[in-house]
Amino acid sequence: MTDTHSLSGKQVLAVVEATGVEDALAALAAIGHHRVEVLRGKTGIDHLDRSEERPPVVGAIAKAVSVFGGEQLELEVYERELAAGKVVLVVGVEAEEERVEVADLLREMGATNLLYHGDWTFESLGD
Repeated sequence: MTDTHSLSGKQVLAVVEATGVEDALAALAAIGHHRVEVLRGKTGIDHLDRSEERPPVVGAIAKAVSVFGGEQLELEVYERELAAGKVVLVVGVEAEEERVEVADLLREMGATNLLYHGDWTFESLGD
């Protein structure tokens, strides 16, 4: 797991149950994905703040979402999930194959609200 706000670039976001975080991290590590940021509770909600002083990861996501529209809606989904006790995983990926691999793995583990943020790309990966 990486330090908070250390990821940048291409990312897959997913919401997982708090009880499934360790299993998700272990499964991601098993397929070679160690660049994972974990957002939890009030701290996670604070990181989704739509102010000008956003952390690098969230700021990049929010900027991309605002370019494509719907920033408020997308960020509110993650805020609601965090407030409900769930966890948001932000997984760094480099290539298309990794995006698909990570999304498929997390979906199989029950993750919801999967979202990909890449270079000039913003794509819902479904639930």
